[in-house]
Amino acid sequence: MLDRARRTVADMLAPQSLDDFFARHFERSALFVPAGQRTGTVRTGAEDPETALLAAYETDAHNLTSHAADPAGPPPGPRRAVSSADYRSLVGDYHAQGHTVRIPACGGHFPHIARFARALTELMSVPVETAAFWSAEEAKAPVHYDDEDLFAIQMHGRKRWFVSTAPPRLPNPWRQIGERPPELGSHSVIDMAPGDLLYLPRGTPHYVISTTDSIHLSVGFSPLTVRDAIVAMIDQLADLHRPLRETLASGADGSRIAEGLSLLTQQARNPQFLQAALANRTSRMIGKLPKLEQSTAKPDAPPSRVRQADLAIASVLKTADIIDFSQPGTHMLIHPGAEEAVRFIAETDEFWVDELPGGLAPDVRNALVAQFIGSGFLVPADGPAAGR
Repeated sequence: MLDRARRTVADMLAPQSLDDFFARHFERSALFVPAGQRTGTVRTGAEDPETALLAAYETDAHNLTSHAADPAGPPPGPRRAVSSADYRSLVGDYHAQGHTVRIPACGGHFPHIARFARALTELMSVPVETAAFWSAEEAKAPVHYDDEDLFAIQMHGRKRWFVSTAPPRLPNPWRQIGERPPELGSHSVIDMAPGDLLYLPRGTPHYVISTTDSIHLSVGFSPLTVRDAIVAMIDQLADLHRPLRETLASGADGSRIAEGLSLLTQQARNPQFLQAALANRTSRMIGKLPKLEQSTAKPDAPPSRVRQADLAIASVLKTADIIDFSQPGTHMLIHPGAEEAVRFIAETDEFWVDELPGGLAPDVRNALVAQFIGSGFLVPADGPAAGR
């Protein structure tokens, strides 16, 4: 939910206010918040990130990538590990050749970071990816820029960042033909220690040196741009207008393309069409996110009180004859008679099952809640709050 997402992101940035962040830094300039100045409740860097990363040897070791500015040799390459110790040995092999190890899609190993990333997804209406960068002392990254906005969160050790002070380029997610490597130019130097947070807009040239053995997390996303909104409107128009789905014949004179653009221009003036296009885009985006964790436990009786899972996010769209409930990894198709209850489930953090609106019979309420528990969107509410 939007309010919860705003609170989560604001808590990570505090004392920097969310409004000030969007007004002064988002897409404009870097923001550095040292651990000693951060006033939110999240204390990044306090846990043992090495242990958390190595515990995932079965899922992560064979997906590693790496980079190096001046490597001593080629990286060993990813492989499956049979234990945490074996995984640590593999990371050491990368470090011995001067390579920083990149561990993709590892946000789930750090629940508070996973919640922060999911809150950004809610705010930005885009997927958010978390990766870990594990470097040995003196490891360097070449001067580069990312095509995503990113938050770097130092978890262990120290890194020195050299960050360009020029306005960010806001590049497309692809490299232009003939594009040359970026130059750092005028820059600031930022020493990152455990708990420090750094925001960099996409297209900001920078490079990094590890001054000790170091682990930092990168939370990255490509914001919803004007181009993305236009693409969403094209997709929406293609759903409604068959000629846009027909094959463009070889040697076509462009008249059919011009006709499609004319239709798109007409629809662009219709706010309802734009809202529908963006809503459908968001629904598809949420459905492609990794599935929520699903409990294998089968309760003896339906719980009387439930809450949304920590990473729950949803989109509810109604057609003429069905409700499409999009949640991470799936689309649930539900009878329109349950619309009021379904929207209540999507918009309410925690509730008693008998609070579900819409005049549903008790067995229908229980069956509906059981369906959402089975999908991972809802979980039983634990503790004193679950009792009356």
